[in-house]
Amino acid sequence: SRKAIRSEARARLLIAIATARQWLDELMRGAVPDLDAIAQRESRSERSVRMIFSLALLSPDIVSAAIAGTLPRGLGLSDMTDLPMDWAEQDKKLGLSQTRG
Repeated sequence: SRKAIRSEARARLLIAIATARQWLDELMRGAVPDLDAIAQRESRSERSVRMIFSLALLSPDIVSAAIAGTLPRGLGLSDMTDLPMDWAEQDKKLGLSQTRG
């Protein structure tokens, strides 16, 4: 059996997912005009904001596995950013497709 994701990596990932979802909500409500405005507000580079923002588009399966702590060890925040928007492709890219049926 593969080892599960380490707790520190999991905590970092969950915080980033929550942040990304908050930003998505702000954009959809019109509270901020764009990711550039978020980058300025958060004192981050636009690239950093885009990478975190991409976590708002993770599949529910990946988010559930992150919450449950069942993502494979070695997967971290950097593996989750900039994934394809298609959920099946996300699973494939992370090597998770064979673990679900």
